[in-house]
Amino acid sequence: MNEAPKTVTSDGSGMNARTEKDLGLRFGPLGDSAVHLCVDMQNMFAGPTPWHTPWLERVLPNIERIVQAQAARTIFTRFIPARNAAEA
Repeated sequence: MNEAPKTVTSDGSGMNARTEKDLGLRFGPLGDSAVHLCVDMQNMFAGPTPWHTPWLERVLPNIERIVQAQAARTIFTRFIPARNAAEA
């Protein structure tokens, strides 16, 4: 049986090249110290505000899925807005 070629990752470990491609991880597998950094996920970006972010609705389900799977490895940052968008 032919095994897919090995790829050497940045940490020196080898993994099946097909698996790496299937996972969509350009630089190899995530290590044990990887975290999910979630930047500025606040209601003010979802609603009709000057800070509205149109793509938020599209990505929110994926963010929720990652947080549910790895809550302890998720770090949230918080944007503290200026009084109005012009001052931001």
